[in-house]
Amino acid sequence: MACSLPVSRRWMALLLFALAGWAAACAATTPSSPVATPPRTSTPGSASPIPRPTGSPSVSPCVPPPAEPPRESRFPPLDGAGMIAYSNDGLWLVHPDTGQNVRLHAGLDGAFAWAPDGRRIAFLSYLRLSPCAFAFLMLADLETGLVRPLLDRPGLYSRPAWSPDGQHLAYTDADGHLYVLRPGDGSPRMLRRDVYVARAIDLHGRPVDLFPTPPKWIDGQRIAYLKQSPSGNVGGIEVVSIDRVETQMRVDDTVWPYDGFAPTPDGRQLIYAQGEEGPLVMVDLGTGKRTIIMEHASSSARIPYEYLQWSPDGLRLIGKTGMAGVVLVERDGTAYRISELGALGVPGEAQSWAPDGRRFILIQSEGPSPGRLIIYDLTTRQRYPLAVTARPPYGAAQNPKGISR
Repeated sequence: MACSLPVSRRWMALLLFALAGWAAACAATTPSSPVATPPRTSTPGSASPIPRPTGSPSVSPCVPPPAEPPRESRFPPLDGAGMIAYSNDGLWLVHPDTGQNVRLHAGLDGAFAWAPDGRRIAFLSYLRLSPCAFAFLMLADLETGLVRPLLDRPGLYSRPAWSPDGQHLAYTDADGHLYVLRPGDGSPRMLRRDVYVARAIDLHGRPVDLFPTPPKWIDGQRIAYLKQSPSGNVGGIEVVSIDRVETQMRVDDTVWPYDGFAPTPDGRQLIYAQGEEGPLVMVDLGTGKRTIIMEHASSSARIPYEYLQWSPDGLRLIGKTGMAGVVLVERDGTAYRISELGALGVPGEAQSWAPDGRRFILIQSEGPSPGRLIIYDLTTRQRYPLAVTARPPYGAAQNPKGISR
């Protein structure tokens, strides 16, 4: 025993030295990879953002690639009533009743937003999908058959949003700026500089991707957006008028950043999710009064917390619970019912209400196969697949004018 102790210590020292060398080698050779929680399934790019930023909010880790604005292109003018815009190596329209299928633009197109008149589609045409999905903001006019860029340079833009009167588009960028743009007038106007930008970080804490959070219109004059706090986190929801005369903090609370809030169609209320485990909260935009309408502890179904969207009549809300699929919330006066519609495999932005408020459009994606465009009927709880496929960046939206089926 007297001679075995030093030997054991020597072997122990060699073992610790070997382990230290192995750890250093792994640290040097293991590539940086984004933090994987919470996942985001619909934003172009392979990085997974987390709901807290790292680094300066005004500095992008990406450099925009050199690119000339897309040239104007044309397609045969068409009515478009009842048609669905979807992504398949470009912007396509399909009519669910007649099967009419037409391509309006070729490219990595997504984030489709129909104008309220059903005659124009704003969308993003991406230069790449990751990292940092730079895109041009585009407009397709169905009456004239013209597709053209609205801005002369690419950027990291959020999904565009039309004002209820169809006069303005609102969007944000990766520098935390909120803009409004009149499609016929040219230059955008910056309204705010304090928009929250979600970030993906690698294992060393360095930002590797940026995801601007989209704004939401309250009415034809006011826009709600996620405000960034001085610490760089989500600071709540602020409402600003397009003339910048009125600015009010309407929600001074934690808000899930990935489309985790939605104003009602009448502009009187707003619903938001505090997070994956937080409740759904309704806010009266006139008085600021907050009411918890649903908590996880009081519901047997999972509560949606991202990609919240009200039906056109304001009676139903759909949203997601991460990768679990779509959840439906229905309200009758002050009462709310919640039900899970199943793991539909829906990328977040690839879902849209039909004009009647009883069905919604979605893209179901399973594994490496192309996505399928589906109509989900809330009355029958049945899926009706259409005879078209979709490809990333996934996007689907139905014309607000005209009801199919």
